[in-house]
Amino acid sequence: MLTLSDSSYFCLGDTLSIAADPGHSYIWNNGEQDSMIFVTSSGDFWVEITSNTGCTTQSDTVTAVMLPGVVLPVLFTSNAFAANGDTSNIKMIPYDQSMSYTWSVVGGNIIAGQGGENIDILWQGIPGDTAIVQLVVDNGLCLDSTTIKIYITTVGIGESHLGNFKLYPNPAVQVLNVEREVGEMRPISYVIYNALGENVQLGILTESISIESLPSGTYTLKVSDGSDDAIYKFVKMQ
Repeated sequence: MLTLSDSSYFCLGDTLSIAADPGHSYIWNNGEQDSMIFVTSSGDFWVEITSNTGCTTQSDTVTAVMLPGVVLPVLFTSNAFAANGDTSNIKMIPYDQSMSYTWSVVGGNIIAGQGGENIDILWQGIPGDTAIVQLVVDNGLCLDSTTIKIYITTVGIGESHLGNFKLYPNPAVQVLNVEREVGEMRPISYVIYNALGENVQLGILTESISIESLPSGTYTLKVSDGSDDAIYKFVKMQ
C-alpha cells in the first residue's frame, strides 16, 4: 500500500512524498530504493517490494498531478521609510486580474485598495519598528505569498538633532559628497537602503561615500550617532 503525504495534487515548487509499508526492500519505477520517495513532477508511481523472506509483490499505482504554481509579483513603494501617522501606497507589478489577492499589514492599517493592484496604508508603528506588508496570491489552484518591509521613523528627511547634512551632487554617479556643519566631529555611521527597504551598503560617515557599485535608482541614506538618526534621499545614476 502506498501513502501520500497529503493529496495527489500539489503545486509547482512543492514536494510530494509517497511512502510504502516499512521493513522491506524496494525498487521504485523511478529507480529509487528507499521506503519513501519525494517527487516534484507529475507522473505515475509504483514500487516493487521484496520481503525479508524473499517474496516479491508490486504495489498499487498512485498518480501525482502538479498544478500550475503562482507567479509572484514584485512589491514597490516610493519610500521604504515612514513615520507614525504617515500614509504610503504599495503597488504590485505585474498585476493579473485572473488572480485573487489578499493584502495584510503588521504595523499599520489598510485604508484603501484591499484585493486590488495597490493599497494605501496608515502607519501606526513606533520609531525603530519594522513593518511588514504581505501579499497572498491565489490562482484558484495554488497560492503563495511575498512581503516588503517598511521602516518606521519619526525623523523627517533632512531634519535631525544630528545637525544639517548636505548631500551633493544629487543625483550622483560615483561619489556622494557629505557636508557637515562646521565643528561637527562626532563619529557617525550610515546605512543605505534601496527602494525595497533592503540594506545595500553601510559604513562610517566621512566626507564622501562611494556609490559606484550601486545600481541606478532611488536610495535612502540613514545616518546615526547611536542615539539619534537622520534620513536623506538621493538618486544614483549611471
